[in-house]
Amino acid sequence: MPQRSNLICPQCGDEIDERAPQGLCTKCVLQWVATAIRDDRVPADAERPVSVEYRPRTQQWSAEEIGAHFAELEVLELIGAGGMGAVYKARQTKLDRIVALKILSRELASDATFQERFDREARLLARLHHPNIVTIFETGNAGPFTYLIMEFVDGQNLRESMEGGRIKSEEALALVRSICKPLKFAHEQGILHRDIKPENILITNRGDVKIADFGIAKLVGETEPGKSTLTGENSVLGSLRYMSPEQIDSPGDVDQRADIYSLGLVLYELLTGRLPMGRFDPPSESSDVKKAADEIVLRALEQNRTSRFQSMEDFQTCLRELTEADAPGSPNNRDRLGTCAAICTGTSLALAVVCAAYFMMMLEQNRTNIIRDSTLYMIGAIELVIVGIPAVLGMLFGWRVLAELRESPEKKVGFDTAIVGALPWPLIIGFVFVGGTVWSVTDAVGIHISPPLFVMISLLLGGLLAVKVAIRVFRWVTVDQE
Repeated sequence: MPQRSNLICPQCGDEIDERAPQGLCTKCVLQWVATAIRDDRVPADAERPVSVEYRPRTQQWSAEEIGAHFAELEVLELIGAGGMGAVYKARQTKLDRIVALKILSRELASDATFQERFDREARLLARLHHPNIVTIFETGNAGPFTYLIMEFVDGQNLRESMEGGRIKSEEALALVRSICKPLKFAHEQGILHRDIKPENILITNRGDVKIADFGIAKLVGETEPGKSTLTGENSVLGSLRYMSPEQIDSPGDVDQRADIYSLGLVLYELLTGRLPMGRFDPPSESSDVKKAADEIVLRALEQNRTSRFQSMEDFQTCLRELTEADAPGSPNNRDRLGTCAAICTGTSLALAVVCAAYFMMMLEQNRTNIIRDSTLYMIGAIELVIVGIPAVLGMLFGWRVLAELRESPEKKVGFDTAIVGALPWPLIIGFVFVGGTVWSVTDAVGIHISPPLFVMISLLLGGLLAVKVAIRVFRWVTVDQE
């Protein structure tokens, strides 16, 4: 019986022969060829000097075998295994805390290069203090094992979520937007992930996102003279299906735009249920996502990295503008609601002028007994309803926008139209109140004033009241709450 090979494909995990081309199984080689010639990027007869590292199959020790070397840990169960090691769920007895224990495979632990990479994962994670990045607690050696104690994420990875059912487009966009935040933080620390894929995106039971496995991350600019490198000059690290073109073409010249490309692949897969292979359609053609998302996704997947988003912040900003475009309280929604408020109030004012003119005409006919008092009252009531409905709607829409502006950092969007909708009728009512008060006071004290003087006094006092109200409203909207 032939002996089983201890070499596995680094992409899919299937066993491969020692003579397998590029260290990949046949299926993954075909996938790589399809990716490489996407959009005619590579001539069909071109030879590519790519080598993918062999990874021995990880030995899976039992929880009892592991626990015998960790006196302060109660090793509970194996929760995952990969090319570099196995991960166990454990409990720190002194702290009564559940943690994840990552054990470097015995074959790799004896290799100085892989040992150094494992140690570097610990150093990198120790620098990344972020709520959306898996936290490292401890690293070292125990007996024959090299280990890493990390935060235990109670949940599942994104791949498992995708297999559980199709994720809605709105949720997919919001999810990728939340992934941008920790990656942006890592890039600011000079750290690349280089292996963004659904398996490395963890989702807690509370719905929080955690980025895991910076084991093949590369420090930006880590090419100091005389410093040993962790991979060969043409060595490719990462998951083949989620690699950026430059990770295949020139793995030694990779920057943050490689993570943007990989995250773009994840977004496309979330929206459509498949990865973009060959000449692919925009995501809106095979999902319910709006067409505005096509430009963002396709830009993230540009073959030439100079045409992609140049930073994770740019990617995040475009996703935020897309997801918030129609959300309640968004700038676009406020602008539309403010416009509706202004239109309603303007319509009510125009109707008020027409209705007032018609009522005065009917009042004159009432004086000459052409129409009865009851008819005049009915006309007045109908006109109040006709004018009142758009007036009330304009005030409600306007004040709602002003209330949203008070909580928003973008206080200019929708402010002018909201003011037009919210303030005219309160100010008109204020002028009427001032005029009625002046008339009542002068009549009570027996002072007779001419109509022009009455109008001037009413306008002056009403104007002062209007200015004070406008200032108070402006301060209420623009001054941040304590």
